[in-house]
Parts: sequence; structure tokens; C-alpha cells
Amino acid sequence: MRARINTSAGRTLEVTVRDLSFSGCRIEKPEHAELPRRFTLCFVDLDRADAEAEVVWQRGGEAGARFLMADDANVPARRAPEAGVQKLSLGELRKIAGRAD
Repeated sequence: MRARINTSAGRTLEVTVRDLSFSGCRIEKPEHAELPRRFTLCFVDLDRADAEAEVVWQRGGEAGARFLMADDANVPARRAPEAGVQKLSLGELRKIAGRAD
């Protein structure tokens, strides 16, 4: 599924999300692009909210990321949502990953 990575420095990178799960995903990216340690993942084709993520690994044109939870002590304070942006609940993330309760 198509997605966009937004960095704290204001950069945007078009990527493809593969292997989406409750806790993270595999990202296909341009081979020359290095992802920042933390970023916001915006799902393009879904009417879903952004997800805060952290890179776990990067190799060539792929990267693995874990989703950061709001109660994670290492997560910086979230910025105010932009108008028209819907944030995902834990249940919605599970639905996307095919793991609805």
C-alpha cells in the first residue's frame, strides 16, 4: 500500500508499505534514501490516521519499522493533528493488519 514518510525536518518521501502488522511494517523505499530514526507514516490509499514509527533496520531499498505507542516512555510529545487528519486507534491498526479482535 502506498504511504508517505514525513520527517521532523519537513522532508517527505513516497514509499510502499509491505508486511503490515500490529507492531510495525516493512517499507520499500528508494535504495538511495536513508530514513530518519523516527518519522510519521501517512497512509495514502487509506482513510486512516498517521502512525508514529521508528526504524529498526535498513538494507538497500527496504526498511523495517516499529510503531510507537502513546504510552512508550521514549515517544516525544505528539504534535497537534492537522485539520482533516484522523488518528488511528489501536483497534483500527489491528483491523488494517487483519488482526481484529
